[in-house]
Amino acid sequence: MIEVWAALFGALLYRFRGHNWGIGTQANRVIAAHGFGLIFLCASMDRLNIACTGSAPACAVVIWWAYALIAAVFSTFCWLSFMPGHGAHQRMHKQVYDQHFETTEALTFWLPQLFGPWRQSWDDSLKHTYQMLGMSFIGLVRHALMAVPLAAFTNGFDWKLFLCMGLLHGPAYFIGWRVTDDWHKAWKKWPLPFRSGNDFGELLTGALIGLSLVVSL
Repeated sequence: MIEVWAALFGALLYRFRGHNWGIGTQANRVIAAHGFGLIFLCASMDRLNIACTGSAPACAVVIWWAYALIAAVFSTFCWLSFMPGHGAHQRMHKQVYDQHFETTEALTFWLPQLFGPWRQSWDDSLKHTYQMLGMSFIGLVRHALMAVPLAAFTNGFDWKLFLCMGLLHGPAYFIGWRVTDDWHKAWKKWPLPFRSGNDFGELLTGALIGLSLVVSL
């Protein structure tokens, strides 16, 4: 059951992160990052042994360890809020490929060397591949940076599984764009944060992050 709640909460957090609430993009990211930290803490609470039944020095060490773990988790997910963006790769449908947008991010500077410069004449399947590969690589890097302290402070954390799930960010966005191909105008009957293909891509990616935090324990 905790896997379901982690996925649902993660989906809402990542959509919150991407929507313009009028409080600033970075504020959105920091709030969402702490939310993901809370998911991990709830899932790993059984790893915290704060019951002090021994000597005073032993109790002090146990309490320090618990607080060190909590601090590490929250600082880890603050990294998520400040990492390079993925905006260049979030469009994944033929209806939006004719819009003007950057085709690389700081982490994907190498894509044009692999595919050549982005061309509107490319087949849609090649454009999809380019975009998914870029998003998946960014997902891998993000999960790698998060995994370092989580693996160091948590016994039994499966960092390999966590990294592999980072590679699914690209397919998650691609599936989101299959829900609706419009950038801003579709699904008008839905609340504002859930209208475009990108919105649904963020929901699926957030669900993936939340789920990966739980299943990797």
